[in-house]
Amino acid sequence: MLGQAASLAFGKLRVEVIGTGLELAAPSAHALDDLEARLKAAQRLTHLIYCGADFDPDRCEREPDNPRYQSAVLPPLLAAMALRLKVRFISVGTHYVFSGNLVSRGYAESRSCRPVNVLGRCQLEGERALLAANPSSLVLRTGWLYGDEEFGPFANLLLGLIRASLTGTDLAIVNDEVASPTWVRNLADALLGMALREKGSLSLFPGENTPFLPISGGIYHYIDDGKISWAGFAAENARLALKYRLIERPVALCHVPAETSPGRAPRPPCCHLACSKIHASLSFPSHGWQDYLESFYETCTCSHLFNRLHDHLRPQTA
Repeated sequence: MLGQAASLAFGKLRVEVIGTGLELAAPSAHALDDLEARLKAAQRLTHLIYCGADFDPDRCEREPDNPRYQSAVLPPLLAAMALRLKVRFISVGTHYVFSGNLVSRGYAESRSCRPVNVLGRCQLEGERALLAANPSSLVLRTGWLYGDEEFGPFANLLLGLIRASLTGTDLAIVNDEVASPTWVRNLADALLGMALREKGSLSLFPGENTPFLPISGGIYHYIDDGKISWAGFAAENARLALKYRLIERPVALCHVPAETSPGRAPRPPCCHLACSKIHASLSFPSHGWQDYLESFYETCTCSHLFNRLHDHLRPQTA
């Protein structure tokens, strides 16, 4: 999802994007060597951007080997590769490195990390290792991502809304987390800004002649403005799905404790990220998550996603 959005964002400025072609489950040493040789032969290569980390904490609890490789093992290898290629490395991850006990303000990049689940622990291990291997690397953390992917927490929420609307039942929602919903398109624009730093708005970038002005290596945060509970986010999606006629009838939400959801990973209770560091380095507009979520629902991408998710449910509702 993020890789595709980033490719589109860079493509609008006629910046060539080279796909790695790596199998994220466990690429072989031979595959990594082949990738390095291919990138070394590329002309005017400036960045290696990794968008392959898992954002689903429940899947990571069930299958801990996958997030370990994707978030702890592979990013340092790619960071070291970027150093040999003399390009900047950017790795994208989640807010799950934090405990979620800081409720008075957003988490700054300098705050201590105390992850409460497998995803967060693997990510933190990977962050530390990649910055040790290549201190000029950039780590970009974000909140709940939503977009056109058919799998993951957001897609599961939409599937639940569709199913509840079709059957006329309530939708059970675990309300154990507060964070910041973030449109994947906006995160892709933040990646674009990190790669092509320019004073002023992203929309003012002159395209392929934009100079490469790197920002300082280290950790950065980007989220759409504001925060909300998972139940509140679910309620807003239910409202918008009905407004744009993507579900047939209103859906009532029923809050349930996490203990009633077997296999659910522990969540940090409040993980709102502070983004002053990235906004000081990059100047681009940022608005409330509600506005962006409505904009997403207005796109044909959203309606296509709902159609594909309906197809997933058709055998069960026929």
